[in-house]
Amino acid sequence: HVYASHIILAFSLNNTLEDQLLSNVTVQLDLSAMRGLALETHVPCASLPFGTPGTAYACLRRVDGVPVGSIPCTLKFVVKDVDPSTGPTDDEPGYDDEYQLEDLEICAADFMK
Repeated sequence: HVYASHIILAFSLNNTLEDQLLSNVTVQLDLSAMRGLALETHVPCASLPFGTPGTAYACLRRVDGVPVGSIPCTLKFVVKDVDPSTGPTDDEPGYDDEYQLEDLEICAADFMK
């Protein structure tokens, strides 16, 4: 969603691993090479069980001109192992993991009405 001073990104998520529960799922955006954009906030997907879709959001603020280029994206999350027959347990602390996503391309046409 593109607005006058902001870009809202909604990332559709799906956990395809039956033996893992993903939590605190965010998409980290590397804006170091993207002039004109700054990360304002993000809203993580709190919990992503197997087979249940979820959404994570990022809000970018336009600070200068018309930003164009590629933004590297990384899915970051906490993994908790799950026994598919009994489900998740609360005593599992989990571990941090990440998955490289395709770059997000932003072009001038994205800002035209």
